[in-house]
Amino acid sequence: MILHPDTSLFLLGKNGIFQSSLTMGELLDEERDEDGFLYLCYLAR
Repeated sequence: MILHPDTSLFLLGKNGIFQSSLTMGELLDEERDEDGFLYLCYLAR
């Protein structure tokens, strides 16, 4: 996926939109599924 400079990227998990200040490690710790994987949806606007 190519994002232009004026495009925002949002990551969504089972509890909603994440804070943009979180690292991927923090997301993994908070949102990891029982099987150990991190399931995300994304939205570019």
